[in-house]
Amino acid sequence: MGSAIMLCIATDNYLTKFSSFLFTHYQYCKKHEIKYQLITKNMPKIHPKWLKIWMAIKLLKNEDINHLILIDSDICIGQDSPNILKNISSKSIHLCRGISERPNSGLIVFNNDQHSKEFLANIFEDRANSIDESDFVTPEGENGHVIKYSKIFKEHIKILPNIWNNTVPERECFFKHYTNLMKSNFVHDAQQLKAKISDTSEYRLFIDEHC
Repeated sequence: MGSAIMLCIATDNYLTKFSSFLFTHYQYCKKHEIKYQLITKNMPKIHPKWLKIWMAIKLLKNEDINHLILIDSDICIGQDSPNILKNISSKSIHLCRGISERPNSGLIVFNNDQHSKEFLANIFEDRANSIDESDFVTPEGENGHVIKYSKIFKEHIKILPNIWNNTVPERECFFKHYTNLMKSNFVHDAQQLKAKISDTSEYRLFIDEHC
């Protein structure tokens, strides 16, 4: 599988709100020998939702990185989740569909190749331009542009099963994404998780180093 890195952006209130979820990222990466890079500081003139695209472009310039996992801070990874990289194909880009059946940008796995680099570059360069209503998600976010360019790069994309980016409470999964329908479960689930980990030395050390 080669070297891999998981990148997450958690600035401002996202850092404190999702600290327990970020810890699950850290534990997962430690278990599967993936480097975890958590960005907690804003960049001037770049919205945090676009910062992950900018950082991904920068990271894929490093030829020592074989795989890049982009993950949102509101995704909680189950303790027993297997290594997602074992599901990665020769396709450049791997993602899941959301409840609208369009690509969801909360979890994207890239092979470090030219198609991935072009996909990300096109998205970032197009960030100031409006998109079709059929691709629109939010005014400030990158997901609409991911949807747009997923159509253009479709031959280089593999759709992963929703167990890797699940937004439906009733569905069994490895990665729970607390957006859309899952939002209603956030307070309860986050409190339960924090109760389990808050007194552990590993969590306290993680908070001291990152939060």
